[in-house]
Amino acid sequence: MRVLYIITQASPWGGAQRYVHDATISLHRDGWPVTVASGGGARDELFQKLNAAGVSTRSLPSLGRAVNPLKNLKAIFEIRALCRELKPDVVHLNSSMAGVVGALGARLAGVKKIIYTVHGLVTKEPLPFPAKGAYWLAEWIAGKFRDLTICVSENDRRAVITQRIAPPARTVTIPIGIDPHIPFLTREEARKKLMALLPTHPVRFASTPPQEGNTSTAPSREGSPSDGRPVDAQEQGWVWIGAIAGLYKTKGLDTLVEAAYQLIHSCRDDYRSPAVGEYYSPLQFIIIGEGPERPTLQRLIETKKLTHTVFLLGSLPDAARYLQAFDVFVLPSRKEGMPYTILEALLAGIPVIATHVGGIPEVFDGFKNLRSQNVEALYRLIPPHSPTALVEAIEAFVTKERGVIPLSSKVSRLCTVSSMIEHTVTEYSRLSPRARQCRCRSPA
Repeated sequence: MRVLYIITQASPWGGAQRYVHDATISLHRDGWPVTVASGGGARDELFQKLNAAGVSTRSLPSLGRAVNPLKNLKAIFEIRALCRELKPDVVHLNSSMAGVVGALGARLAGVKKIIYTVHGLVTKEPLPFPAKGAYWLAEWIAGKFRDLTICVSENDRRAVITQRIAPPARTVTIPIGIDPHIPFLTREEARKKLMALLPTHPVRFASTPPQEGNTSTAPSREGSPSDGRPVDAQEQGWVWIGAIAGLYKTKGLDTLVEAAYQLIHSCRDDYRSPAVGEYYSPLQFIIIGEGPERPTLQRLIETKKLTHTVFLLGSLPDAARYLQAFDVFVLPSRKEGMPYTILEALLAGIPVIATHVGGIPEVFDGFKNLRSQNVEALYRLIPPHSPTALVEAIEAFVTKERGVIPLSSKVSRLCTVSSMIEHTVTEYSRLSPRARQCRCRSPA
């Protein structure tokens, strides 16, 4: 049984790219003829990883995120031509634009079974009403040509049904899975490597509490240590707040920058760690990821005079390996499907602060039976668009000693790539008689 995966873009690296990567490598290792097509090229991260693993890739030059009628029409015919060449039994579409033009192109080519995985509905994005209506109409039309819609969360499945993008009988929820054997760097190794990437030196807080009217003990804004001692990332008392996310508006990283401004400029006793005594814990905000919002976020950081406190490190290969560097992981999204990074942070044993949107609450539903644990010590859900709520959540974590998060073993058992692929293959088998049973393994 031949499967063709189509995704709108092969970079920057994000949840949809990760999903296609994990699924196709697992299928390829089990002998499935699988090809991945995208608007990207050989230099994009997804294609590089797939080619290194021996997975066939093809480029679709006209496929992209932008709404451009001429290019979108050309993409439909490029997909039709590719399907006629490869003759796949199943076309598996990923991300919104591929879900629309891919459905039309594959059906024009005579493909019998078309599957679409929703990685967060575009109709949930904060768009003007006319744009949102146009996207809904495109999804509704394309839904007529798709045989199955896979949602990564129940929240998205309910939305797909409510918005009549697909009927209940042709929708299913298959949660994402992660590799339970991520080679995390130690806290010391991760911090050392990330410190080497910082464009400027972090700011040290004063060694004594700031007094009203006395600015000598305030945090330095020039990038040099306020007490004259060298900056050391391993120094006891440093608190790192981390985020791994694409730099898109929907990720809400501007909310994190606003929260950083409020925290850094408040200089309250709340930040004094019991393990540090008289020292104020310097809060450093490390954002790993790339995307079109970088210029906007950088301007906001500069306007707030946070260039020595908030750092945009760009995209890093295998970014999850650095999670141990963080004391708290933050994902302040405005819209989500089911984020990988939260599962990875829990697997790494890091407390999580996330917004109550999309499928994020479902990540924690399976952990509510941990009655012996203080849930607030494990994670905290906050409303989106609220720097104040984020400040309060960060304060609640940074004033506590870091402990071991007891969710990692449960994450490693329940949220695996093999489980995700097993359920996906079951749907392939249900749709196509040519599908064979697949023994699923997690990608290395």
